[in-house]
Amino acid sequence: MTARPSINKEELVLAALDLIRENGWEGVSARTLAARTAISTMPIYSAMGSMEELRKACLLAVARLLDEAQHRRRSDNPALDLAVGYVLFAREEPRLFRFFLAAAGDMEKAVKGAAADPAFEKGRPAAALLGQVFQELPAPDQRDNFVFRAWVFTHGLADLLSSGRLEMDEAEIARHLEAAGGAFYLQERANTDQAQA
Repeated sequence: MTARPSINKEELVLAALDLIRENGWEGVSARTLAARTAISTMPIYSAMGSMEELRKACLLAVARLLDEAQHRRRSDNPALDLAVGYVLFAREEPRLFRFFLAAAGDMEKAVKGAAADPAFEKGRPAAALLGQVFQELPAPDQRDNFVFRAWVFTHGLADLLSSGRLEMDEAEIARHLEAAGGAFYLQERANTDQAQA
């Protein structure tokens, strides 16, 4: 079989995402990608520039997949849909989810690189998309609010499902998230009423 002479960025990212799904980012190298796409390693570097650029492009691709999952309408409550989508993505794409979280520390660099690369600017701007997903966590004195508590619960549930330590169907996920959100909201209202009394 003759090796393919060239490949584009989008094909490389899709192949890299498949490798991440199988073995995490650790399973992605120029050699494994070349074997997956039936090319030599040189076209990979010609198309992407470096493995770091490929990692950034994969991060953006996963951000888009997560964004799509979160914005899929599942109920009449958009906030619940965001949470359910986040947890379902973690359950259905555990290695992509973990890759995405591990890359959070490099978000600022990825945002800058993405903003400069129009080839991956489809739909909402990549910088805005990543900025939305990796919002800065609140300071310790601001962590007693409904939104923070709901995020902690949602992420904890996502982590449990992505690791395989817990199994739930979509209806049960939505039920737990709605119950927790309601409890956190009531607690926030009680705290506000108490502070005003």
